[in-house]
Amino acid sequence: MENPAVQAVAAEAMMRRHGVSYADAIRRLEFQEATAELHDTIRALLGDRDGGMWFDQDGRGRLKVGVVRRDTDITDSAVDRVRELLAAHGLSDGTDLVSVDYGWRELADTQSRIDKDLLDLFRAGKISSGLSAAENALHIDIATTATRADRARLERAAQQAQVRVLLIQTDRPTMTARQSE
Repeated sequence: MENPAVQAVAAEAMMRRHGVSYADAIRRLEFQEATAELHDTIRALLGDRDGGMWFDQDGRGRLKVGVVRRDTDITDSAVDRVRELLAAHGLSDGTDLVSVDYGWRELADTQSRIDKDLLDLFRAGKISSGLSAAENALHIDIATTATRADRARLERAAQQAQVRVLLIQTDRPTMTARQSE
């Protein structure tokens, strides 16, 4: 981060949220900044095998790169190119390539379809949705005002989806739009 004051505020927030030291928070923030420049390139290299990326704050802030498995393996020339890219930037030691079931595009397309099908529930503030790379899933958060019939619709939508859909009951009476993680 170029601005030391902004970096200090971000480090303090990370310390509170993840229970890490100031030095570790700074290390994690610098690593995140270094890897941010490569996200689009990694996604392009992986193509339809891109399963999203996230930082595992419980795992020392490591970057996790989701790779859709083929058969039982994630290894191929695209994955090799990602590893070479990370090595060339000195980021291999802080990065893990992990096997996932669904591609990011597949998750996003499913979210769009389900959001469209359940638009009335969104407008009523009864649900919000978002993508989680770490869980390789679509989340649908449910407000307390959702009826039994609403929940039945949500369960049908989740069962019919070709990806993992997590229905999460909240304690909030209304929902707002949720950003992808």
